[in-house]
Amino acid sequence: PPRVIHTIACESRGKQELSNAFVIPKFITTTSYIASPNKINVRSLSKYEKHTAKAIKVLRKSDVFSEVLEAASILEKTTNKSIDSCKLLLSARGQVTLLSLLSSSNRSSPHLELVRVILRIFRNISKHRASLSVLVTRESLSVLTDVVQMFRDKADIFELSTSLLETFVRSDAFISSEYSSHEHRRCLRGVLSLSRTRASVRSSPELDKGIM
Repeated sequence: PPRVIHTIACESRGKQELSNAFVIPKFITTTSYIASPNKINVRSLSKYEKHTAKAIKVLRKSDVFSEVLEAASILEKTTNKSIDSCKLLLSARGQVTLLSLLSSSNRSSPHLELVRVILRIFRNISKHRASLSVLVTRESLSVLTDVVQMFRDKADIFELSTSLLETFVRSDAFISSEYSSHEHRRCLRGVLSLSRTRASVRSSPELDKGIM
C-alpha cells in the first residue's frame, strides 16, 4: 500500500543520512586508493599505517597526557619502521599537532619524555628526502630553535634538536640563506657556546661552518 511504501522510503533515507554522517576521512580508514590513468587499485593499509592512523586520531582528540604520550610513542615506532607511515602522518598534517605539542611542553619529567619522542619522530621522517621537504617550514625551524634554547642543559634533547635543526637548514637553500642572517647566527652561536660547557655534547664542525 502507498502508506507502507512511504514509510519504508523514509526509513531508507534516514539510514542513508545516518551512514553519511559517520563517514571517516580516508587517511584513518583501513583502505587506501591508488589512482592510475586507467583504473583505481585498492590496497589494505599495512599494520604500521593502521597504528599510525589511530595514533594521529588520538593526538587530535585527546586531552589526557598519558594518551598523548602513548600515541606519540606509537608514531615514533611506526615512522621508524615504515616510510608509508611517515607519508601518512604528513598527509594528515600530524606534524602540525606535534609542533604544537613541542611548543607547549614544559620542563617537567613527563613533558621531557614527550619532547624526546616527538624529536625522534621528526628524525625518522627526516631520513626520507621527499618527506623532509614537507616537514621543513619556518614554523618547524622556529619551534626547533626554541627547543634548542629551552632544553640546552638536557644533553640528549640538545644533541637531537641541534642535529635536526642542522638537517632542516641544509635541506632548503632559501631557508639556509634566511637562517644565515646575523640575528640567527648570533642566537645559535650563543646557544652552542653555552651548551658545550653544560652538556657533554660534541659539537659538529660542519654545523659551525655551515650556520655560523
